[in-house]
Amino acid sequence: MDYGYAIGAIKARETSLLDKTKLSKLFRCSDEEFRTSLVDMGYGSSSNTLEGIITSEMLKTKKFLETITPESDVMELFYLQNDAQNTKVIYKAKTFGLHNENYLNTGVIDTALLAEAINSGNYDRISDEYAPLLKKIAVKTAGIKNARVLSATIDNCFFEYIFDKLEVVKEEALAVYFGTFVNLANILTLIRCQTLNWGFDKFSEMYLDYGSIKKDDFLSAYSLAGEGLAKHFIKKDYGEKISKCLKDYVDNLDLSKLEKSFDELKLKIMKDSSLQFSSVGPLVYYYLEKEAEAKNIRLIYSNHETDVADLLSY
Repeated sequence: MDYGYAIGAIKARETSLLDKTKLSKLFRCSDEEFRTSLVDMGYGSSSNTLEGIITSEMLKTKKFLETITPESDVMELFYLQNDAQNTKVIYKAKTFGLHNENYLNTGVIDTALLAEAINSGNYDRISDEYAPLLKKIAVKTAGIKNARVLSATIDNCFFEYIFDKLEVVKEEALAVYFGTFVNLANILTLIRCQTLNWGFDKFSEMYLDYGSIKKDDFLSAYSLAGEGLAKHFIKKDYGEKISKCLKDYVDNLDLSKLEKSFDELKLKIMKDSSLQFSSVGPLVYYYLEKEAEAKNIRLIYSNHETDVADLLSY
């Protein structure tokens, strides 16, 4: 298997993505009609719940990519972000009694084994590759009673593992993806803290390491608003594009629109990586397209007043 074959297979699959025109057919459907129509359009497998349909589609996507990837170990690094999400869900249930078993089934570690290991403290059934990571998380999170700090601590442990591995495999597309992910997540945290009038100490608790925008840059941005905030990151990686997103936010102060614009920015940045024909870039980009597709489907299903303009572009 080589990347030429993988890219060809992905290009063939991309024609079946549900774009805005196809998704507009689902507007104002009843819940049952929505789910039935979605499956009839070739998306997912029949289920009594929308999440069941989406889960089946994302699992199908992961299995497809697994059959065509020349470097499965590199793609595992990409999927670990889903294990990070599952780990946070399990720790919050364990620490705060927040029982939410809506796990992402597209991670690397079996969710039942992950939950068993975290809840028991016994990691014998976890692979030698990931057991040290989970043990480190257990040590780092011991005694934490703040949900925000708990999430950030778990994320930082996963990012440390991922970036250490990227130093070895030298996969540029994944380095760009995770670097962008961390930078944009930190900017969103900054905006939320400002909106809530929280001090910089609260931001520091939730700050994610390993992005190219360092904590000092956020400290100098913390007192800024309006045009000053929009222009602050302009000299950083993809700074002009980030600045454009922040300028739009300054004009409308709509955080949900900023989140959407950041989602689209990640897609645009990774589309460049999809042109790297000897890397996992095209595979990562296709998976992100499928995630955006799923977000659009959830939005239409949950809000019958959704307009085409509200949907993510991919």
